[in-house]
Amino acid sequence: MKRISFYSILTAMLALIGAVSCKPAEELSSEAGITAFTFDTSVGANSIVTSQPSIQGNSITFTVSFDASEAQLAALVPTVTVSEGATVSPASGSAVDFSKGPVTYTVTAQDGVTTATYTAAAELDAPADLVSGTYNGTIDVIQIMPIVTDQEQDIILSKTSDETVDIAMNDVSVTAFGMTIEIGDIVMSASLSETDGTYSITGEQNLTLPIGDSPVKVEGTLKGDMLILDFSIASTMGELGVEFEGTKAAE
Repeated sequence: MKRISFYSILTAMLALIGAVSCKPAEELSSEAGITAFTFDTSVGANSIVTSQPSIQGNSITFTVSFDASEAQLAALVPTVTVSEGATVSPASGSAVDFSKGPVTYTVTAQDGVTTATYTAAAELDAPADLVSGTYNGTIDVIQIMPIVTDQEQDIILSKTSDETVDIAMNDVSVTAFGMTIEIGDIVMSASLSETDGTYSITGEQNLTLPIGDSPVKVEGTLKGDMLILDFSIASTMGELGVEFEGTKAAE
């Protein structure tokens, strides 16, 4: 039997090592990008986020509640996904302070040389419209004395600016003492002001109603979901008072 010498084995091993060492080293990636930027809203600190971030080029924007505090903006915890092998600073999953404006993220590629920067910024949502909506309630109609009480009626408020609102009360009619008074549609604009969460509504407008052309005045308040309005309608039949009280209908 032919014997394999130690020298032959050593020569084969050296040849194998040489072949392996001659293979080119794997190239490191130069990709440096943010591929996803999200907020897990089940995390308490992220509860103020109202829309997930949008990545446009190297700019990232997202929205938060209009009443978010500086402390809340300073505690947001984004999840950042980057190119394979790359790293990012600030690190994904770390708390980041967005209260002072845009935050710069730096991505470093796997090669340790190539970098890219992104800016991420929080934008405040528009304040919720606490005024507009349909209010279900009742009216009392008074002409010297009450002639109708607790008649079902809806009023629609439409906020037209920070300082104005449109009021619509449609198909108003009252039946009393064997006769029906057709008041018609009361549609008018009024001034709107807010103090400590209570809105004041005041207005005066000439309207054409079935009972004739009439100056109509309105005064009232809106606090929470409760709306109270008093209309004063001048007519040839004498002054009519229409008092409304109702609550905002669920959307």
